[in-house]
Amino acid sequence: MLRFTLLLAPILLCAAEAVPTPDLVKEKITVRPEGIYFNSQIYFNESGAVRHRDEDFNVRLAIDFNGLRVAGYRDLSIDTVTTDVGETLRLDSKPDAEERFDLDDDEGSIHVNLTPPSKPAATLSISGHMTILVSTGLETADLSPASDWIGKTVAVNGVEGGRFMLKSISDDEVAYSVNHALLNSLAEVRFATATGKELDTRGGGSWGDDQNREFEKRVKLPKNGTISLVMHQNPVAVPIPFTLEAIPLPGSEATDAGKVDAVLTPKPMGDAVTPAGTKGVVEVEQAPTSADGF
Repeated sequence: MLRFTLLLAPILLCAAEAVPTPDLVKEKITVRPEGIYFNSQIYFNESGAVRHRDEDFNVRLAIDFNGLRVAGYRDLSIDTVTTDVGETLRLDSKPDAEERFDLDDDEGSIHVNLTPPSKPAATLSISGHMTILVSTGLETADLSPASDWIGKTVAVNGVEGGRFMLKSISDDEVAYSVNHALLNSLAEVRFATATGKELDTRGGGSWGDDQNREFEKRVKLPKNGTISLVMHQNPVAVPIPFTLEAIPLPGSEATDAGKVDAVLTPKPMGDAVTPAGTKGVVEVEQAPTSADGF
């Protein structure tokens, strides 16, 4: 069977924006800690000896865009992870982050899986770098009527190696595939009727491998409808180094659990007998203050 790759030429969807300078991007893009997850389990054999340890240690970082239209990232690397006692922690797996972002996203996230510290520590420091892709405008390429494109692989002019394939259209779902070369340039996929009325999607799913990302969108798209590939125009690649210091580790946070501001003495209720020599009232003992000389 012959397979053809068709070429789409996008048209400008909105006026091109001023190209953001690398200094502006570095100023606006910020990376901050979002959370730390640590779980440790020990399993014993019948004699009570340790049989197996199961530990998960995950740090989640947030990437704030602060008004920039970010298409995606590439070349993410976590360079060093150290504790405040000087222990260097090893990455358990490659750091995980979104490859692309939707138009209304104002932040992304990075998941870093680590080996847990072997020495008691209070804080963690992380340094790394990545390349952020910032959009300079939007353009669109349309597939219409949609049913004519089922099973066809299309390339998009200006995106080297980028491929899109419409796999199927059912009564309430559209399935398509996007290869990784196109992901960072693809802002979103829109659906419309033949008269141009935009259709809302009601969720869906996605999965993939090193080559392609598969999508299923719940939308009632007519066979003569239109599928629009909204593309980021000429994304600018800006290297972003980042360093986060003194991130508190679980169990190291200061606690006020032992502090009290007053002490209450309960009084008897109902038919309870008040012991001789005591008052049936609530007594409040004021906690010492600095004015008391403590």
